[in-house]
Amino acid sequence: MGFQTMKKERQLRILYTLINYKNIESKVIINHFDISDKTLNRDLEEINDFLQKLGNFKLLLNETDIKFIGNTEDILNYLQLDDKFLLKEERLLYILLTLLRDQTTTKLQIIDDLDISANILEDDLEELNGLLKKYDLKLLINKQGIKVPEINKNSEISILIDITTKYILFKKVYSVLKLNKIEKLFSNYIYNFLKNRYQINVYNKIFYWLIEFTSNQINVSNLNLIILAIKITYWLNHPKNKKILDQVEKIEYYNEFVTLAKDIYSSDDIGLFFIKQALDDDSNNKIKSFIKDLNQDIKKLFNNKMALSDEMNERIINHISSNLFVENVDEFIIEEYSRNLDSYKIKYKELWYFIEKNLKKYFNDKKNINLLIYEIFIHVLVWFDSYIYEKKLKFLTICIGGMGQSAMIKNHLSSLYRNAVVKNISYSMINKDKLKNFDLVISSIDISETNLDNLIVMPIILLLSKKNEIHKIISEKLYENLVGEKMKNEILKKDNIKINQTAKNKVEAIKQCGQLLKQLGYVEESYIDSMIEREKKFSVYIGNYLAIPHGMDDKGVIKDGIVIMHYKNPVDYDSNPVNFFIGIAAKSDKHVDILANIAEKMMELELVEDLIKNPSEDRFLQEFNF
Repeated sequence: MGFQTMKKERQLRILYTLINYKNIESKVIINHFDISDKTLNRDLEEINDFLQKLGNFKLLLNETDIKFIGNTEDILNYLQLDDKFLLKEERLLYILLTLLRDQTTTKLQIIDDLDISANILEDDLEELNGLLKKYDLKLLINKQGIKVPEINKNSEISILIDITTKYILFKKVYSVLKLNKIEKLFSNYIYNFLKNRYQINVYNKIFYWLIEFTSNQINVSNLNLIILAIKITYWLNHPKNKKILDQVEKIEYYNEFVTLAKDIYSSDDIGLFFIKQALDDDSNNKIKSFIKDLNQDIKKLFNNKMALSDEMNERIINHISSNLFVENVDEFIIEEYSRNLDSYKIKYKELWYFIEKNLKKYFNDKKNINLLIYEIFIHVLVWFDSYIYEKKLKFLTICIGGMGQSAMIKNHLSSLYRNAVVKNISYSMINKDKLKNFDLVISSIDISETNLDNLIVMPIILLLSKKNEIHKIISEKLYENLVGEKMKNEILKKDNIKINQTAKNKVEAIKQCGQLLKQLGYVEESYIDSMIEREKKFSVYIGNYLAIPHGMDDKGVIKDGIVIMHYKNPVDYDSNPVNFFIGIAAKSDKHVDILANIAEKMMELELVEDLIKNPSEDRFLQEFNF
């Protein structure tokens, strides 16, 4: 019974996830639910057997992805009608509501009511106790049964909000919006329980009032609005809000509700900063400082040739303001952002780095910091895209075919970049010196011997393929050129140097080098493992308090880079004291001159001892960079 319950619960969660996201990489599902490939395949077969009985629904597995096929609203309605099986969050609500109503109950009674095993009940009680612990409460469990201690109304409402929020995060925003009404979100039994005790049916009015109010005034996500509406609904059931609840049931318009909502009593402010439309001075100042720092970094990145527009700055400010206090994040959104944006993080690594650095500088204590980083990154990518579309760029296309082929390519690009000036010439007419005058030279034949920084070699078939694919390639090349050769080839920068670090042993120090290389966009995670593997086979200690860890080969290296870690207290390296670990990532020989300079200078023991005592990022740059 217990195994079957856990299995069915997992399968329902997989199904709900696919209903909401439509198409998900199978690897994401495997990692999220901590299951094997074989278990996933078996689950999908059993889910499909279940779906076949309901109608024209199916989960389709290809080489990498799983896709839900069928009408979303129909399947959600079918699932809502099934009252025979309660998921964990509904079981927690049932147990808590039963205890609040009856004060005490027995394990046997709950097992019988919920049709679950004793093991499942023990797991549920443990999770419920974890939620109660937050409010200094604990279930009293003995041979006579289960009893809930006396709970004040504030704690009671807060615990219900915690459980309901977890349930909403599982059901996902899309399902909640599709189901449209709160009565379709829960099983009938739980809904009626909540309706009778907490008038949860009021949620429907409150949610639509919030949508009306925020639609033209504040940028708020649907998830935030759903959770805010849930919080308000529960808090209206507090004795101190009885008069407001009575009025809510009578009023019709959102402006009437907004006036009332400002006076709702709650112990956690229920996120009413949306309604009050005000951030505290400290938060406003942090947002302004973040925008200022981000703009300075982006201007420097593009050598003062371009900067965020006023419109984009305003969008970013509004986005952060609206999401600064979000406490609930859908982890699948993070995983999907990661999957879809990882290639952009590599291509636009400097933008990602500046956004991540500055957001963590001011908002690292926020629960949704990782979500904010991805979403501000998307805003900035959109800005860069707009810049390319709007700028009067100069393109030159080169092909080996006749003028008809050249004209076709020119027209194709002109339709994509309407403000650009697009010229075309044949291969026989190219003049290397004149090619440098264009923002981009796009050739259908290989002319890499020209060594042009502004050159893209693209076969004719690709040139005339989907516009979004061409645009992606062109955008990345233009970004590379705008960033400039100086930025691209900065192997050793101030951010690459960390002083007065601590490490327990040589392996921890090598990992710290690897993590910094990864953080700065030089390597992938796999390269750190390669650095550890290299150290196991060959010592990277070279004498004079210095070790130079690096990988077995260039697998996992994104670009050349060097990091310097200085340790105030020496790290023991096989009985040798080491104060400097210099991590290397190398795909080419661009790092060789700097590394040779470091190795040469670190042979001077007097200099080394002085650097140990008087370290600074500027000093390292002065000594070792060119």
